[in-house]
Amino acid sequence: MQWELLPSDVNDYSPRTGHTVIAYKECIYVFGGIDEQDRQNDMYKYHKGWTKLKLSGEIPSARSGSLGCVYEDLFYFFGGYTWKHGEYFNDLFRFNPANNQWEKITPKTQPPPARVDHSFTIQKNLCFIFGGSNGQKRFNDLHELNLCTFEWRALSQVRQLSARLGHTITSYQNELYLFGGWDGNNTLNDLWVYSNSNGTFQMVKQQNPPAGRYRHTANIYKGFLFIFGGVDQNQERFNDLQRFDFQTSIWSRIVVQNPPSPRSFHKCVVLGNHLYLVGGFDGQRRNDVHRINLDSENGRQQIEQFKQAPHLMWIQLDLKDRFTPRTGHTACVLQNKIYLFGGVDQSGNINNDLNCFDGNSWSVIVTSGQIPSARSGAKMVAVDDQLMLFGGYVQTQSQIYCNDLYRFNVKNNTFAMETQQGANPAKRTDHSLVEYCNGIYIFGGKGENKQIFNDIWKFKGQWIELDHDQQITGRFGHTAVSYQNSMFIFGGWDGTSCLDEMYEYSFVTNTFYEIRRCSGQKPKARYRHEALVYNQNMFLFGGVDHLQIRYNDLHQYNFKKREWIKINTSGNIPSARTFHKLVNLENQFFLLGGYDGQRLNDMYTIFVTKTEKINFTYPQEDSSILQDEEVVTLKEQVKELTNKIQREEEKHLCKICFIRQIDSVLMECCHFILCFNCTENLKNCPICRQVITRVIKTSMF
Repeated sequence: MQWELLPSDVNDYSPRTGHTVIAYKECIYVFGGIDEQDRQNDMYKYHKGWTKLKLSGEIPSARSGSLGCVYEDLFYFFGGYTWKHGEYFNDLFRFNPANNQWEKITPKTQPPPARVDHSFTIQKNLCFIFGGSNGQKRFNDLHELNLCTFEWRALSQVRQLSARLGHTITSYQNELYLFGGWDGNNTLNDLWVYSNSNGTFQMVKQQNPPAGRYRHTANIYKGFLFIFGGVDQNQERFNDLQRFDFQTSIWSRIVVQNPPSPRSFHKCVVLGNHLYLVGGFDGQRRNDVHRINLDSENGRQQIEQFKQAPHLMWIQLDLKDRFTPRTGHTACVLQNKIYLFGGVDQSGNINNDLNCFDGNSWSVIVTSGQIPSARSGAKMVAVDDQLMLFGGYVQTQSQIYCNDLYRFNVKNNTFAMETQQGANPAKRTDHSLVEYCNGIYIFGGKGENKQIFNDIWKFKGQWIELDHDQQITGRFGHTAVSYQNSMFIFGGWDGTSCLDEMYEYSFVTNTFYEIRRCSGQKPKARYRHEALVYNQNMFLFGGVDHLQIRYNDLHQYNFKKREWIKINTSGNIPSARTFHKLVNLENQFFLLGGYDGQRLNDMYTIFVTKTEKINFTYPQEDSSILQDEEVVTLKEQVKELTNKIQREEEKHLCKICFIRQIDSVLMECCHFILCFNCTENLKNCPICRQVITRVIKTSMF
């Protein structure tokens, strides 16, 4: 199944968003919207090309976000607005395409409140609107308009549906189907059906639903619901085409070629057996027209059951006697129990309590010994059968940071401070701490006088600062995980900007390697997120960017394939947050607290699909065979450097065939990623999707 970009000409309407699109008698009509200049109230007609119509009658004022439908050869339009803090509309207009004449309709009963981002659909002679926003509040009300009598009727407020905007509602077999939207906190992927017979909404138990989104489109064709595009709460836009089967309640992602750019604020209509996509916003306003044949036999063969992106469901755990709401706490797993220490609570008090979750309930452990002072921003890992705790801060305004190291014995609930003579790491917080071969490794963080570190320290009985090539910038709020013989570092804040780079640090050779070439959808730059390792994958959740926009997305990185996947989630999706903790017990992940505008003590869990584990060995460290240790380490160094050479060679391979070397430049976008053989018949750049007309063959450099 393949998208087709239709030719453009000088008569095209101006690129815009918020336009209304109606399909009627093999033609497409576009009304209003906002372009680069202003709100519009013009109308264009598309039939093998665009024509601007000469309008008469009582023309609606310029607006964006109006919605329309067709009834008995006449178009009806409702709502819209001028701008966010401007005028919102609840007026009703009728347009006659036979003579291009407008007429304002005065309803006999009170219309719904003015709004935009609502849904609007028709069923026989009845129009239905649901939800939307007036700039100050979101709605979850349902209204009905009789197009024979022009009487509005307010149906009961739908309490079981959250107030939302940017959702879609479609009519199928005398029922209304509502999908997705934005509720002010999360983008949704729930599906509801409304029956006129009983006047109630019921949630549909769907299988493999798409990722939550709003400002997408929804269209019915031959017993299927088609969803295209939209955007999530992190402003990540989509260009996937999803199909819902009303008979089986199963969603399928359709594999397509030449898809339009990811976008929102677009419009889609069905004409004949084609789905037409008109305009939208992909970072800039568009006026392009794409279409796809929904009857394509090839397309039927390429429908997949949403396998390209795993789908997981979040579950919120309602447990009593949880730890108090807090941020800056640290957590790890030991012997199938979750341990959580310290942090700052709602009152601003810093804690040094140790909480334990045994799989059923939380409890506060009564500790003894050399108990750490109350602190936030410390890091804790499990080593053998003990917990190791390092760093943090006890007061930020006075810059009182810590560099003390504690060991906690879970057998007798006793803390002990590790002391040693000689060099110690500088005092710090927001660092990373990982375990490898029964030792702990510290990287980065921030300390006194706003110092940001890029040093690495190892503790195994004593502290040792490890030399490295210094190519990695100092940072804090990053994550680091240990996998095989390496530490993988992602993101962080370097003092001026948020980072999205990933480095691999070899414990064997003490060298850094920046992982630049990886496939898939890389997470956006962020810091104070969380990451963990399960089998051969790293999972990453949440965080915040330089604009203080928080995330609640879940990403997976496969170490073997060097591939990123954004995981589609559903269920009770946690709010976007930072300062949280993410740990795992086998294939079950637990999200603990954090900050989403207020400090939290909520707890969520999600189950991941069990995958085959990869067995690997660490360098031997048996004291009885010390003479072999150097040989083992040298072998690991050779293996590591060989892998590094292979990775460097991969950089220069064509990103389509991965056989021949890169030797061609795509002139329109200057990307240097392909061999000349693979550029033959190339229409779009694989990276930026720009249309390619010129290719220059060059030599490797």
